[in-house]
Amino acid sequence: MKLKIVFFLLLSFCLVQTDDTIQCQLCINLVNNLKEIVEKDGADIAREAAEICDKITLNISILDAMCKRFAIEEIDNIIQGLKRNNSAETICNDINICHKLHVITI
Repeated sequence: MKLKIVFFLLLSFCLVQTDDTIQCQLCINLVNNLKEIVEKDGADIAREAAEICDKITLNISILDAMCKRFAIEEIDNIIQGLKRNNSAETICNDINICHKLHVITI
């Protein structure tokens, strides 16, 4: 019984909220797909990013436009993050497309 009480107290103290938005998932998929391309010399990363957006959004126009918009606006930050070996989640958090995990205290 004491173990259950301790468990529920800990659970109520720290609840974790994650970001599962479409924008966040698109960003993570884009960054993960760009990892290998960034390592290639002479790659046209902006063009490759647009092609990746076409692929991961299945050419659904609203998603494709969203993906390409943040790819264009944030390509330099994405490249820098990849060169620092940051995870896709970290990069997307840093460019404010995803939100970091939040600890909610009750």
